[in-house]
Amino acid sequence: MKDNFQRAWSLTQDAYARSRINSERTLQALLYSSLSSLLEPADIVICEPSIVLQNKGQYIPDMLVIRGDEVIAAVELKFVPHHYPHFRDDLEKLKTYAHSRDHFHLLLDPNTGCFTDRQFNFAPDCLLVFGVVGQHDSEAAHEQTLLDLMREYKNRFIPLVLQVGIQR
Repeated sequence: MKDNFQRAWSLTQDAYARSRINSERTLQALLYSSLSSLLEPADIVICEPSIVLQNKGQYIPDMLVIRGDEVIAAVELKFVPHHYPHFRDDLEKLKTYAHSRDHFHLLLDPNTGCFTDRQFNFAPDCLLVFGVVGQHDSEAAHEQTLLDLMREYKNRFIPLVLQVGIQR
């Protein structure tokens, strides 16, 4: 799964280099498309679901990957190529997902538009993915800084970084 995220991010970076990404929504769409094509057919990628976690409140992850009844990857994205991304709240969200054992609805019934009865939860080894496009000298765009901040989750955390403004 980690390799799939790396390959999808590589495709996304290529799209950015060709001026195909102008917003976080486009970044999300390209990552969704690339990742979906690399995963197993039974895996489901969804964008911006609204989930309620007991004693924590409502969350809207940028993307989730579902296998069976478990969320196997949670993704938070930041797209601030012209400035310095505020990102610590996103890392805190990922930490919340890592510790959650709550069950919640995710999928809609296409006939009614309402949630199905099916309940999901974050897998105990759910991958925690943070993708960022930001200025090369910003804290958020340094992989080691992200790894240090997510040290507790080192086997589960995937930083996807695209640094903007580096003279080559």
